[in-house]
Amino acid sequence: MDFQMRFMDSVAIYGAVVATAVALWDVIKWRKAQAHITLSCYLTKMVDNMVVPSGGRLCNGTSDEEDRQRERFIAYNIKNTGGTAITVQSLASKDKDGQLKVVCGKALNLPQTIQPAVSVTVPVPLDGTEGTIRGFYVRDAIGREWCCKACIFQKQLAEYRRKMGN
Repeated sequence: MDFQMRFMDSVAIYGAVVATAVALWDVIKWRKAQAHITLSCYLTKMVDNMVVPSGGRLCNGTSDEEDRQRERFIAYNIKNTGGTAITVQSLASKDKDGQLKVVCGKALNLPQTIQPAVSVTVPVPLDGTEGTIRGFYVRDAIGREWCCKACIFQKQLAEYRRKMGN
């Protein structure tokens, strides 16, 4: 059987390639428009109503001893890397036993809407059980959860406790 390619065959192949490319482009645009959060948590301290990493040295005349006595916090750094606004409803941490401890309320200005390409840092006071934390979680208004592991936070906490002599 001899197959000869005609003009209409070429047009059909061209149309199939263009339609596939357009469909792929639409999938990529749809994926980028989805809501997505990048979460990181670390040990911080409050200095003049600003969240500062715990290990950061203060250059405002504060002595090291006074700086060590500052209250420490868990900073939830929430960045909206998606294409739509996200409303953060609650924050949580999970301990080594799998117990989920939810943190929410007016004190943390939650719920809070985060626009695309915007980062928000929410400080949560330490409560004495932070040594058992294995993961941090953020839940949005429609029930989706994002998480991050607590390995960096645990290293920072161990270093801080070593410096404090605990």
